[in-house]
Amino acid sequence: MAPLVNACFADTRPFTPMGKTTTPSIAVLMPVYNPPERWLRRAIDSVRAQSYPNWHLCIADDASPAPHVARVLAEATASDQRIRVVHRPRNGHISEASNSALALADGEFVALLDHDDELHPDALLHMAEAIHRHPSAGVLYSDEDKIDEQGRRYEPYFKPRFDPDLLLGQNCVFRRSRTWSRPGAAPWPTTSRARASWPRFRRSLAATCPYVAPCRRPRRR
Repeated sequence: MAPLVNACFADTRPFTPMGKTTTPSIAVLMPVYNPPERWLRRAIDSVRAQSYPNWHLCIADDASPAPHVARVLAEATASDQRIRVVHRPRNGHISEASNSALALADGEFVALLDHDDELHPDALLHMAEAIHRHPSAGVLYSDEDKIDEQGRRYEPYFKPRFDPDLLLGQNCVFRRSRTWSRPGAAPWPTTSRARASWPRFRRSLAATCPYVAPCRRPRRR
């Protein structure tokens, strides 16, 4: 299994323009609360390194007390106009922070990224290509793996084809207009401290992207 994953990550193709009508804008939402500085920087840098250029990184700082968080986010917004940041006045946990990040987004497609995870350089490119191949899809998802402190990837997680039960607990790229029914409604319930990967949604068609895109950093207990 490992050689297959390594070969996949070795495929770093440059972005090939698909035409104005087939280059969807993808907003990457990142709720942030007190991550270690080096992992926060690597998460942000993994978005900036995308071969697909039509993205916005929407970060909601959930009242992090660590001083390095505000400094890193200020540096990020100064370095790339596609990065947007909101500083929440009080801690609301991941659901409220995700809603705050979503309020910064424009465009039709939205992705989720934790503050200490990383994207492969071609992750959004493959999503954009999948959107081009499946223009009616409301939800897209990919395989994923884990990444250690030395940057080594392991434990690939190859997901099956469309499975509505599986998607209830997986991160995905979703089409905003078809994912929740009330325009302007907060998609993640603010009464919960946990964010299920899915917001409140109505029926959507899904497409799989057979590519190992996000790299998750194991949580320390």
